[in-house]
Amino acid sequence: MLSLNYFLYQYRLFNLGDSWYEIALLFILMDISFYWWHRASHKVRFLWANHVNHHSSKEYNFSTALRQPIFSPMLRPFFYLYIPILGFDPILIYSVGVFSLIWAVFYHTKHIKKLGILEWVLVTPSHHRVHHGINGEYLDKNYGAVFIVWDMIFGTFQPEERTVKFGITNNINTYNPIKVIFHEWRSWLRDLALSRSLKDVFKNTFHPPRL
Repeated sequence: MLSLNYFLYQYRLFNLGDSWYEIALLFILMDISFYWWHRASHKVRFLWANHVNHHSSKEYNFSTALRQPIFSPMLRPFFYLYIPILGFDPILIYSVGVFSLIWAVFYHTKHIKKLGILEWVLVTPSHHRVHHGINGEYLDKNYGAVFIVWDMIFGTFQPEERTVKFGITNNINTYNPIKVIFHEWRSWLRDLALSRSLKDVFKNTFHPPRL
C-alpha cells in the first residue's frame, strides 16, 4: 500500500500535512474511509469472504485482533486512493494507519467495561464487543475504528446492553486455519459455479452475505 500511495502522490492536487489541522483532517479522512471499508466488508459478500475469519472466533481477546483478513492489503486501498491524491504524504498516511491499528488491538478485550464520556466519542472495548456479537440487535453494528461518531451519524450505532455472544451466525467449529480463512471463499466460488446468468454472478458477489 505504501508503494501505491507514493505512485498516486505524484499526481497530488495539494501539498498537505505540515500543520496540526491538516494532520487532524488526515486522521478524520482515514477514519471515515475505514468506516466505509469495514461496513462494505460486512455488506458485500465478496468482501465478507475476506473479512469473516476476523469474526470466526467464539472467544474475544487480544488474539482476535490478530485474525486479520489476508487479502485486505490488496482490497482495502481502494477505499483510500483519494487520500494521497489530495496531497497527504504516504509516510504520514502510514503513521496514522499504525496508530489506528494499535487502538484496534486495545479494544479487543472483555475485561474493560464502559469508559464513561469516551463512549460518545471513541470506539471502546464495549462498542467493539457489540460489533463482534451475533445477538440479533448487535449484527452489523459499530463499524468505526477510532471514532464511534460515524456509526451514530450513519445509523449503525448500538450500545452494549446485554451479554455479547461472539462468533458468526453459522459457526464453522474448527481451528483449522485453512478452513477458517477460506471457508467463505469456497462457498462464494461454489455459488458462482452454479450461477445461470450474469445477474446471478452479480448477486452472488455483491449482495449481502447470507447470515
